[in-house]
Amino acid sequence: MVHVLEAKDLAAAKAIDFARFRHGSMLLRHGGGPAAEKDLRPALTSGDVAAIRRAASALVAEDAAHIGAHIILMNIDQDAGHTTDAELHDAFIAGMFHSMFASGDGRGYTTAIRAYFIREEYDLVRALGGQVQRQSLGHQDGKSYDILQVKTKSGATRDIYFDITELFAEEGKLFGLPAPKGK
Repeated sequence: MVHVLEAKDLAAAKAIDFARFRHGSMLLRHGGGPAAEKDLRPALTSGDVAAIRRAASALVAEDAAHIGAHIILMNIDQDAGHTTDAELHDAFIAGMFHSMFASGDGRGYTTAIRAYFIREEYDLVRALGGQVQRQSLGHQDGKSYDILQVKTKSGATRDIYFDITELFAEEGKLFGLPAPKGK
């Protein structure tokens, strides 16, 4: 997907199967986060836009499924008037969020949103204007779920359910744990 970003090919970006893309990215990561992630927080803290751009760009180059880095780059590009670049990052953001909602609405166990990275859960909540108040783990019918208690923009509190069964299975492999039953 980096080639789509480098070529600035908006049409190709919009044609990506983002559910497969996110899943593949999880399999490639296999329990490890991108090394470039360590540079982003200090850059954000510094407020140096050039440093933030470098850190977020390095992160996207290493892991093009990093929604948070795309959001940062889209905002920087919008502010700088780089419309084409902003639209490209927006296509990745929208594609990844749409693929998440295509898996469920997050209102309960049976309609949980499939997440391949914990960071996706938090990126989605932030994008919706919510704040995570609490995170808990649930299990039902052989599946694992993150349940985020979220304070919405209106001040209401609601739970959002994320199916993390595949993420748990991949991380379990790192520790030599057997695959969950039914896998």
